[in-house]
Amino acid sequence: MEKKTKEQEELRYLLNISRLQGVASNQKEFAKVIGIDPSTISSMLKGTLPITRQMMKRIKDAITSAGVVIEGNGNATATGPNSTAQVISADVSTLIAEFAEQRKVFVDQLKVKDEQISQLTGMLHEMISGKK
Repeated sequence: MEKKTKEQEELRYLLNISRLQGVASNQKEFAKVIGIDPSTISSMLKGTLPITRQMMKRIKDAITSAGVVIEGNGNATATGPNSTAQVISADVSTLIAEFAEQRKVFVDQLKVKDEQISQLTGMLHEMISGKK
């Protein structure tokens, strides 16, 4: 298996982050967003066409102009070529929202239980004081 270059990993990262942020759902759309022929993107990802610093800057500028937020320095080697950190980040955001909703439901249930306990306690006090 051929080793991927840092530039290929970074390009794959940028493609994945564009997908995650809803800017480009596939490689063809990604190429359109950055104004490069889809076959050029394919060749760069395969390693048959080198990726220059100028080209990488052009790609980053184009996708940030399209609304993609690149966290950190955007270096794929920092987060992995599959941008697992980005996937986890999106999943965690969804989980946090779900947990917040579940917490609200749980707190509401606790308030009801607390009210029921207070009523029962009051009834017990009435019963005890009525027996004296």
